[in-house]
Amino acid sequence: MDELRKATYSGNAEAQFELGQIYETKKNSRRSKYWYEKACLQNHAESCIALANFYSSKPHRNSKKELILLQKAYSFGSPIAADNLALYYKNKGNYKAFKKWLDRSLMKLPNNGEALFELAKYYYEGLGGRKAYKKSYKLFIKALGTKDISFFTREEFFFIIGKMYFSGYGVKKSLRKAKYLFYQANIDNDHPDVNNFISENARILIDIKKQKVTL
Repeated sequence: MDELRKATYSGNAEAQFELGQIYETKKNSRRSKYWYEKACLQNHAESCIALANFYSSKPHRNSKKELILLQKAYSFGSPIAADNLALYYKNKGNYKAFKKWLDRSLMKLPNNGEALFELAKYYYEGLGGRKAYKKSYKLFIKALGTKDISFFTREEFFFIIGKMYFSGYGVKKSLRKAKYLFYQANIDNDHPDVNNFISENARILIDIKKQKVTL
């Protein structure tokens, strides 16, 4: 810790970022913000993103500062900043900008699983106007193949793909595949949306055997 402090005071941006993370872990937002600011001023992209996250939530919420910091981080070549900018605009309801930043993220990291998943949902939900189920299905499968998505994203993936097979949206209808995917989406039985969907469609699914399938 002493060596880290020496590095921070000598102007080492990476050390300043690490110290900021330590203070953030300790819930000391004032000190973590201080060191993130120091590093961000030295064009340290991760620190700028961390500082943007600071301004993204209460009681410090400041959308203007959040946007400026994410744009600054992206100017240093950070694909994570592009992801965050996409979600920033999605939360604002600006779906044109949302897709633009997803595309930019994927230009830098073509196998970015989370960005591929968000783009698949963009087409699935029709956020650009018309829904495009076949395109969304291909992107969902590509996202899963990257093995670069979180556990919670995987759960949502299985639920959405399950609904696509259940209704025949973009794929050939298969209740057997749908039931298996709903099970995968709710392995811990803690996904209320899946439970509700299965309950609402119990008569259709009850006689379908649950067995492993390939997509």
